[in-house]
Amino acid sequence: RAMQAAQPSRSEAPLHATADGSTVRVTPGSRVQLRGITSPGEALSAPDAAGEFEVQLGALRTRVRLQQVVATAPPGASAPIAGRTPAPPLAPVADEIEVRGQTLDEALPRVETFLDHAARVGKSRVLVIHGKGTGTLRRAVRELFDRHPLVTGYETAGRTEGGEGVTAVFLAATAR
Repeated sequence: RAMQAAQPSRSEAPLHATADGSTVRVTPGSRVQLRGITSPGEALSAPDAAGEFEVQLGALRTRVRLQQVVATAPPGASAPIAGRTPAPPLAPVADEIEVRGQTLDEALPRVETFLDHAARVGKSRVLVIHGKGTGTLRRAVRELFDRHPLVTGYETAGRTEGGEGVTAVFLAATAR
C-alpha cells in the first residue's frame, strides 16, 4: 500500500491534525513521511498531548511534531510514497550560512532550509554565522537546533572559525 493521509477506517488509534489541515494516524510502527526529509521513518511512540512523538530515521532517533508529518502508512507497509517521482539532482550547498543582522523572522526559516539542504547533500558539519550582538539570534538558532530532527548536536565554533559568533552544527546523514 502507498503512503497516504490516514483514513478513519481503523478506530483503535486517533486521527491527528497536521499543519496543512490534513489528518494522519500515528501509531508505534507506522511509517511516517516528514516535511523536508526524503526517506520515511518509523514512529516509535504515539504522539503525546503536545503532539510530539519519537521517530527512527535511519540511524537517527529523534522527537518530531505532528506538524512535520506529511503522510503515514500503517505498520508493515513497504510501498513507496504514491505519486513520488525521482528527486532531481541536488544543487551544491555551502558549508556555512550567514544570518548576522537579520530579524528572527528572516533568519530562522533561512537556517532551517539551509540545514535541510545541507543534510540532503550529505554534509555532516556546517557553520551558522549569527554574530555576537546581544545573543538573541544565537539563542534562537540554537533553540531551532534543539528541535530540528536532522541536528545531532552543535557547539560554539573554534576561534579560527568565528568563536562565539558562530555555531558549528552536526547533521544526521539522510538518504537521497
